[in-house]
Amino acid sequence: MGILTDILLAEKGVILHMLLTEYDEKKHLKHTFEEGREDLLREQIFKKLAKGKPISEIAEELETNTSVIERIVSKQ
Repeated sequence: MGILTDILLAEKGVILHMLLTEYDEKKHLKHTFEEGREDLLREQIFKKLAKGKPISEIAEELETNTSVIERIVSKQ
């Protein structure tokens, strides 16, 4: 077995306690949903940019602020 396995087995009680008391499923699912939504938005933005559409038009079509579009574009 590897060192990580040894550590996890030795700290099993602490790890289980942490998972049971600190893990927030609702928060995790909300975060996952928001990531997926942003990925979809990013995909739509870059498709529209590839068609030569200006940011202001993209923002209007996607019902999003131009600052959000600019932030996503600047990350790439």
